[in-house]
Amino acid sequence: MTTDDSQYVIMLVLWSILLAVVALVLVPATLYRVRRLVRACKNIENNVEVTLKSATAIVGYTAPARGMLDTTIKAAGDVLSTAVRIDEHTATIESVLAARAAGAR
Repeated sequence: MTTDDSQYVIMLVLWSILLAVVALVLVPATLYRVRRLVRACKNIENNVEVTLKSATAIVGYTAPARGMLDTTIKAAGDVLSTAVRIDEHTATIESVLAARAAGAR
């Protein structure tokens, strides 16, 4: 066996060791990481789906509250306009009573 043959054999042994390390360590580790990544993506997708359903339900449940708020604002406007009319009517009554009291003296 010559020097070239021994270097060739050493190179083949090192290549075989590195190939075994890649095949037995790096490939399974990479597949494990990929599996975890896919599982995490599926979990994110499920969480987004649940969040979307929840948000849709919240919008549906709060829509009547928006209608009630509109009704309350309209009722407050009606009460205010009624109060203004009562105030005007009270002012009219006050002026009539003041005129009668001045005429009675």
